[in-house]
Amino acid sequence: MSRRAVLLASLAVVLAVPAAAQACLADIPLEIIAGKADLIVIAEVVNAGEPLQLQLKQPDMKQPRVGIYRTYGLKITRTIKEKGKAPAKAAGRQVEVLTPARKPQPPGAPMLFVSDQYFASLKVGASYVLILSKLPGKDQYYLPSYPKNYARAGDAEKVKAIEAAADVDKWAWGAAGDGLQVALVLRQTSVKINAVTRRQRRPDGKLAPAVRKKLAYVNAVIALRNTSAKAITVNLYPEDRFLSLSAVGPGGRVVRPDWYEPLARMDLAAFGPMYLKTIGPGEVLFVGPMGENKSGLGLNLELTKGKWLLHATYKSARKAKTEAGQAVWTGEIKTKPVAVEAK
Repeated sequence: MSRRAVLLASLAVVLAVPAAAQACLADIPLEIIAGKADLIVIAEVVNAGEPLQLQLKQPDMKQPRVGIYRTYGLKITRTIKEKGKAPAKAAGRQVEVLTPARKPQPPGAPMLFVSDQYFASLKVGASYVLILSKLPGKDQYYLPSYPKNYARAGDAEKVKAIEAAADVDKWAWGAAGDGLQVALVLRQTSVKINAVTRRQRRPDGKLAPAVRKKLAYVNAVIALRNTSAKAITVNLYPEDRFLSLSAVGPGGRVVRPDWYEPLARMDLAAFGPMYLKTIGPGEVLFVGPMGENKSGLGLNLELTKGKWLLHATYKSARKAKTEAGQAVWTGEIKTKPVAVEAK
Protein backbone atom coordinates (compact mmCIF):
# COMPACT_ATOMS: atom_id res chain seq x y z
CA MET A 1 0.00 0.00 0.00
CA SER A 2 1.35 3.46 -0.91
CA ARG A 3 2.07 6.07 1.72
CA ARG A 4 -0.69 8.22 0.30
CA ALA A 5 -3.15 5.33 0.70
CA VAL A 6 -2.04 4.85 4.30
CA LEU A 7 -2.61 8.52 4.96
CA LEU A 8 -6.06 8.48 3.47
CA ALA A 9 -6.96 5.49 5.62
CA SER A 10 -5.63 7.17 8.74
CA LEU A 11 -7.78 10.22 8.04
CA ALA A 12 -10.82 7.91 8.07
CA VAL A 13 -12.40 9.06 4.85
CA VAL A 14 -15.73 7.29 4.80
CA LEU A 15 -16.01 4.39 2.43
CA ALA A 16 -18.10 2.45 4.90
CA VAL A 17 -19.67 -0.87 3.92
CA PRO A 18 -23.45 -0.66 4.17
CA ALA A 19 -25.40 -3.63 5.37
CA ALA A 20 -27.05 -6.49 3.47
CA ALA A 21 -28.05 -5.63 -0.10
CA GLN A 22 -25.68 -2.66 -0.39
CA ALA A 23 -22.65 -4.48 0.99
CA CYS A 24 -20.43 -3.60 -1.98
CA LEU A 25 -21.44 0.06 -2.27
CA ALA A 26 -19.76 3.04 -0.61
CA ASP A 27 -21.91 5.08 1.74
CA ILE A 28 -21.71 8.46 0.00
CA PRO A 29 -23.49 11.23 1.95
CA LEU A 30 -26.74 12.39 0.39
CA GLU A 31 -25.56 16.00 0.82
CA ILE A 32 -22.67 15.38 -1.59
CA ILE A 33 -24.89 13.61 -4.14
CA ALA A 34 -27.54 16.35 -4.04
CA GLY A 35 -25.06 19.19 -3.76
CA LYS A 36 -23.26 18.16 -6.97
CA ALA A 37 -26.45 17.38 -8.92
CA ASP A 38 -27.56 19.40 -11.93
CA LEU A 39 -31.23 18.44 -11.67
CA ILE A 40 -33.37 16.90 -8.91
CA VAL A 41 -36.97 16.17 -9.86
CA ILE A 42 -40.06 14.17 -9.15
CA ALA A 43 -41.08 12.68 -12.48
CA GLU A 44 -43.19 10.01 -14.14
CA VAL A 45 -41.53 7.51 -16.48
CA VAL A 46 -43.39 7.73 -19.80
CA ASN A 47 -41.24 5.40 -21.90
CA ALA A 48 -38.24 3.09 -21.69
CA GLY A 49 -35.85 2.08 -24.47
CA GLU A 50 -34.08 -1.23 -24.96
CA PRO A 51 -30.59 -1.65 -23.49
CA LEU A 52 -28.00 -0.52 -26.05
CA GLN A 53 -24.22 -0.49 -26.19
CA LEU A 54 -23.08 3.14 -26.32
CA GLN A 55 -19.86 5.08 -26.06
CA LEU A 56 -20.73 7.62 -23.40
CA LYS A 57 -18.81 10.22 -21.46
CA GLN A 58 -20.35 10.18 -18.01
CA PRO A 59 -20.17 13.23 -15.72
CA ASP A 60 -16.77 13.55 -13.98
CA MET A 61 -15.16 11.21 -16.53
CA LYS A 62 -12.22 12.42 -18.60
CA GLN A 63 -12.79 10.00 -21.48
CA PRO A 64 -15.89 8.31 -22.98
CA ARG A 65 -16.47 4.69 -22.03
CA VAL A 66 -18.29 1.90 -23.84
CA GLY A 67 -21.11 0.37 -21.81
CA ILE A 68 -24.70 -0.83 -21.83
CA TYR A 69 -27.26 1.92 -21.19
CA ARG A 70 -31.04 2.32 -21.20
CA THR A 71 -32.84 5.53 -22.11
CA TYR A 72 -35.92 6.66 -20.18
CA GLY A 73 -38.34 9.44 -21.08
CA LEU A 74 -39.53 11.43 -18.06
CA LYS A 75 -42.38 13.86 -17.53
CA ILE A 76 -41.49 16.16 -14.66
CA THR A 77 -44.19 16.88 -12.11
CA ARG A 78 -41.99 18.88 -9.74
CA THR A 79 -38.47 20.34 -9.80
CA ILE A 80 -36.67 20.29 -6.46
CA LYS A 81 -33.37 21.70 -7.75
CA GLU A 82 -31.95 22.83 -11.07
CA LYS A 83 -28.40 24.05 -11.20
CA GLY A 84 -28.18 27.75 -11.99
CA LYS A 85 -31.96 28.22 -12.01
CA ALA A 86 -34.81 28.72 -9.60
CA PRO A 87 -36.98 25.58 -9.35
CA ALA A 88 -39.53 25.63 -12.17
CA LYS A 89 -43.15 25.97 -11.09
CA ALA A 90 -44.70 24.61 -14.26
CA ALA A 91 -44.99 20.83 -14.56
CA GLY A 92 -45.04 18.75 -17.73
CA ARG A 93 -41.50 19.37 -18.98
CA GLN A 94 -40.02 16.24 -20.55
CA VAL A 95 -36.39 15.11 -20.41
CA GLU A 96 -34.41 12.03 -21.39
CA VAL A 97 -32.28 10.12 -18.92
CA LEU A 98 -29.60 7.49 -19.57
CA THR A 99 -28.66 4.96 -16.91
CA PRO A 100 -26.44 1.84 -16.87
CA ALA A 101 -28.36 -1.34 -17.73
CA ARG A 102 -27.88 -5.09 -17.69
CA LYS A 103 -26.18 -6.58 -20.72
CA PRO A 104 -28.83 -8.38 -22.80
CA GLN A 105 -28.35 -12.15 -22.82
CA PRO A 106 -28.57 -14.00 -26.16
CA PRO A 107 -31.41 -16.52 -26.57
CA GLY A 108 -30.66 -19.80 -24.84
CA ALA A 109 -27.82 -18.37 -22.73
CA PRO A 110 -27.71 -19.35 -19.03
CA MET A 111 -29.67 -17.01 -16.78
CA LEU A 112 -27.33 -14.86 -14.69
CA PHE A 113 -28.52 -13.32 -11.45
CA VAL A 114 -27.39 -9.72 -10.94
CA SER A 115 -28.79 -7.79 -8.00
CA ASP A 116 -31.05 -4.83 -8.86
CA GLN A 117 -28.95 -2.67 -6.51
CA TYR A 118 -26.50 -2.20 -9.42
CA PHE A 119 -29.13 -0.93 -11.88
CA ALA A 120 -31.79 1.76 -11.69
CA SER A 121 -34.59 -0.30 -13.21
CA LEU A 122 -37.41 2.25 -13.53
CA LYS A 123 -40.98 1.22 -14.38
CA VAL A 124 -43.06 2.93 -17.07
CA GLY A 125 -46.02 4.68 -15.45
CA ALA A 126 -44.35 4.92 -12.05
CA SER A 127 -43.13 8.17 -10.44
CA TYR A 128 -39.73 8.67 -8.84
CA VAL A 129 -37.60 11.28 -7.13
CA LEU A 130 -34.36 11.37 -9.17
CA ILE A 131 -30.97 13.01 -8.60
CA LEU A 132 -29.49 13.66 -12.06
CA SER A 133 -26.33 15.01 -13.68
CA LYS A 134 -26.11 16.66 -17.10
CA LEU A 135 -24.35 14.58 -19.74
CA PRO A 136 -21.41 16.57 -21.17
CA GLY A 137 -22.27 18.06 -24.56
CA LYS A 138 -25.80 16.59 -24.62
CA ASP A 139 -29.35 17.62 -23.75
CA GLN A 140 -29.84 14.39 -21.83
CA TYR A 141 -29.20 13.64 -18.16
CA TYR A 142 -27.39 10.80 -16.44
CA LEU A 143 -28.81 8.69 -13.61
CA PRO A 144 -26.16 6.68 -11.73
CA SER A 145 -27.10 3.23 -10.50
CA TYR A 146 -26.29 4.27 -6.93
CA PRO A 147 -29.47 3.64 -4.86
CA LYS A 148 -29.40 7.06 -3.14
CA ASN A 149 -29.89 8.74 -6.53
CA TYR A 150 -33.46 7.50 -6.96
CA ALA A 151 -36.51 6.43 -4.95
CA ARG A 152 -40.22 5.96 -5.46
CA ALA A 153 -42.04 9.29 -5.26
CA GLY A 154 -44.45 7.71 -2.79
CA ASP A 155 -41.64 7.11 -0.28
CA ALA A 156 -42.25 10.31 1.69
CA GLU A 157 -39.30 9.76 4.04
CA LYS A 158 -36.78 9.45 1.20
CA VAL A 159 -38.25 12.38 -0.70
CA LYS A 160 -38.00 14.51 2.45
CA ALA A 161 -34.38 13.46 2.99
CA ILE A 162 -33.46 14.38 -0.61
CA GLU A 163 -35.24 17.74 -0.29
CA ALA A 164 -33.29 18.50 2.91
CA ALA A 165 -29.97 17.47 1.37
CA ALA A 166 -30.63 19.63 -1.70
CA ASP A 167 -31.41 22.73 0.41
CA VAL A 168 -27.80 23.92 0.43
CA ASP A 169 -28.75 27.38 1.71
CA LYS A 170 -29.73 25.89 5.07
CA TRP A 171 -26.30 24.40 5.72
CA ALA A 172 -24.15 25.96 8.45
CA TRP A 173 -22.38 28.47 6.24
CA GLY A 174 -20.13 30.98 7.94
CA ALA A 175 -19.58 34.56 6.82
CA ALA A 176 -18.11 34.90 3.32
CA GLY A 177 -14.57 36.15 2.81
CA ASP A 178 -13.84 37.58 -0.64
CA GLY A 179 -16.70 35.56 -2.12
CA LEU A 180 -15.92 32.23 -0.41
CA GLN A 181 -17.89 30.45 2.33
CA VAL A 182 -17.34 27.21 4.22
CA ALA A 183 -19.99 24.97 5.81
CA LEU A 184 -19.91 21.97 8.14
CA VAL A 185 -22.73 19.43 7.88
CA LEU A 186 -23.05 16.67 10.49
CA ARG A 187 -24.99 13.57 9.51
CA GLN A 188 -26.22 12.94 13.07
CA THR A 189 -27.28 14.95 16.13
CA SER A 190 -25.83 12.53 18.70
CA VAL A 191 -22.87 10.14 18.79
CA LYS A 192 -21.78 7.27 21.00
CA ILE A 193 -18.48 7.25 22.89
CA ASN A 194 -16.58 3.97 22.53
CA ALA A 195 -13.35 2.67 24.05
CA VAL A 196 -10.86 2.03 21.23
CA THR A 197 -7.34 0.58 21.33
CA ARG A 198 -5.01 2.32 18.91
CA ARG A 199 -1.39 1.88 17.81
CA GLN A 200 0.10 4.75 15.83
CA ARG A 201 3.11 4.51 13.56
CA ARG A 202 6.03 6.75 14.55
CA PRO A 203 8.05 8.84 12.06
CA ASP A 204 10.74 6.12 12.05
CA GLY A 205 8.12 3.64 10.77
CA LYS A 206 7.85 1.62 13.99
CA LEU A 207 4.60 1.11 15.87
CA ALA A 208 4.19 2.99 19.12
CA PRO A 209 2.83 1.17 22.22
CA ALA A 210 -0.92 0.57 22.20
CA VAL A 211 -3.05 3.38 23.66
CA ARG A 212 -6.64 2.99 24.83
CA LYS A 213 -8.80 6.02 24.03
CA LYS A 214 -12.44 6.96 24.27
CA LEU A 215 -13.54 8.18 20.86
CA ALA A 216 -16.78 9.33 19.26
CA TYR A 217 -17.22 8.65 15.55
CA VAL A 218 -18.76 11.62 13.73
CA ASN A 219 -19.91 11.52 10.09
CA ALA A 220 -19.44 14.91 8.47
CA VAL A 221 -19.33 16.87 5.22
CA ILE A 222 -17.31 20.04 4.69
CA ALA A 223 -18.08 22.28 1.72
CA LEU A 224 -16.75 25.46 0.13
CA ARG A 225 -19.16 27.71 -1.80
CA ASN A 226 -18.44 30.50 -4.24
CA THR A 227 -20.89 33.34 -3.53
CA SER A 228 -19.33 35.74 -6.04
CA ALA A 229 -20.08 36.36 -9.70
CA LYS A 230 -16.69 35.08 -10.90
CA ALA A 231 -14.71 31.86 -10.54
CA ILE A 232 -12.58 31.37 -7.43
CA THR A 233 -9.54 29.08 -7.27
CA VAL A 234 -8.67 27.56 -3.90
CA ASN A 235 -5.50 25.97 -2.55
CA LEU A 236 -5.85 22.35 -1.37
CA TYR A 237 -2.16 21.55 -0.74
CA PRO A 238 -1.98 19.34 2.39
CA GLU A 239 1.39 20.72 3.54
CA ASP A 240 -0.36 24.10 3.94
CA ARG A 241 -2.80 22.54 6.47
CA PHE A 242 -5.69 24.36 4.85
CA LEU A 243 -8.47 22.64 6.81
CA SER A 244 -9.04 22.28 10.55
CA LEU A 245 -11.77 21.37 13.02
CA SER A 246 -12.47 22.53 16.58
CA ALA A 247 -14.96 21.09 19.07
CA VAL A 248 -15.93 22.97 22.24
CA GLY A 249 -17.63 20.91 24.95
CA PRO A 250 -18.63 20.84 28.62
CA GLY A 251 -16.63 23.22 30.80
CA GLY A 252 -15.17 24.89 27.75
CA ARG A 253 -12.98 21.87 26.88
CA VAL A 254 -11.58 22.17 23.35
CA VAL A 255 -10.68 19.26 21.05
CA ARG A 256 -8.67 19.95 17.88
CA PRO A 257 -7.76 16.80 15.93
CA ASP A 258 -4.46 16.98 14.04
CA TRP A 259 -5.49 15.81 10.58
CA TYR A 260 -2.02 16.42 9.19
CA GLU A 261 0.12 14.49 11.69
CA PRO A 262 0.59 11.62 9.14
CA LEU A 263 2.31 14.03 6.72
CA ALA A 264 5.55 13.40 8.64
CA ARG A 265 5.50 9.82 7.36
CA MET A 266 4.95 10.50 3.66
CA ASP A 267 6.49 12.30 0.71
CA LEU A 268 4.15 14.73 -1.00
CA ALA A 269 4.79 16.18 -4.40
CA ALA A 270 5.80 19.84 -4.38
CA PHE A 271 3.04 22.44 -4.60
CA GLY A 272 1.69 22.78 -8.12
CA PRO A 273 -1.46 23.11 -10.27
CA MET A 274 -2.68 19.64 -9.19
CA TYR A 275 -3.46 21.11 -5.76
CA LEU A 276 -5.60 23.96 -7.08
CA LYS A 277 -9.34 23.67 -7.63
CA THR A 278 -11.57 26.23 -9.32
CA ILE A 279 -15.13 26.80 -8.05
CA GLY A 280 -17.57 28.46 -10.45
CA PRO A 281 -20.06 31.15 -9.37
CA GLY A 282 -22.67 29.64 -7.06
CA GLU A 283 -21.00 26.22 -7.12
CA VAL A 284 -20.08 24.02 -4.16
CA LEU A 285 -16.85 22.05 -3.68
CA PHE A 286 -16.65 19.29 -1.05
CA VAL A 287 -13.29 19.07 0.69
CA GLY A 288 -11.36 17.01 3.20
CA PRO A 289 -7.87 17.33 4.72
CA MET A 290 -6.22 15.88 1.59
CA GLY A 291 -8.18 17.88 -1.00
CA GLU A 292 -11.44 17.44 -2.89
CA ASN A 293 -13.66 14.94 -1.10
CA LYS A 294 -16.34 12.86 -2.85
CA SER A 295 -17.27 10.42 -0.11
CA GLY A 296 -17.65 12.32 3.17
CA LEU A 297 -15.51 12.31 6.30
CA GLY A 298 -15.44 9.97 9.27
CA LEU A 299 -14.01 11.80 12.29
CA ASN A 300 -12.77 10.03 15.43
CA LEU A 301 -12.92 12.69 18.14
CA GLU A 302 -11.94 12.47 21.83
CA LEU A 303 -15.25 13.78 23.12
CA THR A 304 -16.57 13.42 26.65
CA LYS A 305 -20.21 13.03 27.61
CA GLY A 306 -22.29 16.14 26.96
CA LYS A 307 -23.12 18.70 24.30
CA TRP A 308 -20.47 19.93 21.89
CA LEU A 309 -20.26 22.68 19.29
CA LEU A 310 -18.12 21.91 16.22
CA HIS A 311 -16.85 24.28 13.59
CA ALA A 312 -14.44 23.93 10.67
CA THR A 313 -11.96 26.48 9.33
CA TYR A 314 -10.52 26.85 5.84
CA LYS A 315 -7.47 29.08 5.40
CA SER A 316 -4.72 29.68 2.87
CA ALA A 317 -1.90 32.21 2.89
CA ARG A 318 -0.09 30.86 -0.17
CA LYS A 319 0.47 33.46 -2.85
CA ALA A 320 0.00 31.63 -6.14
CA LYS A 321 -1.61 31.92 -9.55
CA THR A 322 -3.37 29.48 -11.84
CA GLU A 323 -1.89 28.57 -15.21
CA ALA A 324 -4.28 31.17 -16.67
CA GLY A 325 -2.84 33.84 -14.37
CA GLN A 326 -5.74 34.04 -11.88
CA ALA A 327 -4.71 34.76 -8.29
CA VAL A 328 -5.49 31.96 -5.84
CA TRP A 329 -7.85 32.87 -2.97
CA THR A 330 -6.17 33.75 0.33
CA GLY A 331 -7.70 34.38 3.74
CA GLU A 332 -9.44 32.54 6.57
CA ILE A 333 -13.13 31.59 6.88
CA LYS A 334 -15.09 29.57 9.43
CA THR A 335 -18.36 27.68 9.48
CA LYS A 336 -21.21 28.38 11.84
CA PRO A 337 -21.04 26.13 14.94
CA VAL A 338 -22.92 22.83 14.63
CA ALA A 339 -24.22 21.02 17.72
CA VAL A 340 -23.79 17.33 18.54
CA GLU A 341 -24.34 15.42 21.77
CA ALA A 342 -21.90 12.73 22.91
CA LYS A 343 -23.45 9.89 24.93
